[in-house]
Amino acid sequence: MKYKTIKNFKNKLQDSDNDEFADLLFDFIKEEGKTAYDESVSQLQHALQTASLARTEDGRRHIVIASLLHDIGHLFIEENDAKKIKDLNHEIIASNFLKDFFSEKITESIRLHVVAKRYLCSIDISYYGIIYDLLDGIKEIIEGCLEPDIKEEVLGTAEVKDTFRSPKFGLIAGSMVIEGTIRINKFVRVLRDDIVVFEGRLDSLRRFKDEASEVATGTECGIGIDNYSDIKVGDKIEVFDKKEIRRTLD
Repeated sequence: MKYKTIKNFKNKLQDSDNDEFADLLFDFIKEEGKTAYDESVSQLQHALQTASLARTEDGRRHIVIASLLHDIGHLFIEENDAKKIKDLNHEIIASNFLKDFFSEKITESIRLHVVAKRYLCSIDISYYGIIYDLLDGIKEIIEGCLEPDIKEEVLGTAEVKDTFRSPKFGLIAGSMVIEGTIRINKFVRVLRDDIVVFEGRLDSLRRFKDEASEVATGTECGIGIDNYSDIKVGDKIEVFDKKEIRRTLD
């Protein structure tokens, strides 16, 4: 914690003017609020989400402020204390700390928010659903921003036995499929002495004079690779596909 004790922080707030008070309080929340909340958000994120919902759903100033500060008591609890006692009545700690600075409407809303939540849960079972639907929605938004993982799946490998040029398709690699299946319009990498010398796309595949969509193991074929004309006898052409795997927070 930036301040050695909560009392030091409170004294600092009491000695400040209105503008400095707001800056000190928000700086404290931003710095100490980086710690994890019980759900998949930080203390700061939880405070901002709650205040934003209060502004949208209610709009009264004291409710918005109370929503922003309702869990600030967690930030006053030292980590060692939190290990000994799970909650330490964070709502009481917050209310007592803030009563010298805010109106009773705000501090009482903070003091009673845990009781109110327990009451809602006792009379309306759907309240649990509302909370967890919201958290699931936030989680889904965050997951949607994550770059997907790319998984490669090798489909087949062919060995180049000869090369020739086609007026229509350019350089063609006369090849034998030695493993798996070669498929048109898939990704390819050319290996020379087991070293990758090119990656691109397979843009033509033929069996004798006929076009083919795929060619299986043990079959001869002609392979054309988009924008690559340095294919050599003995090269191996590995055909693969790429699949996007959606990342999650789990």
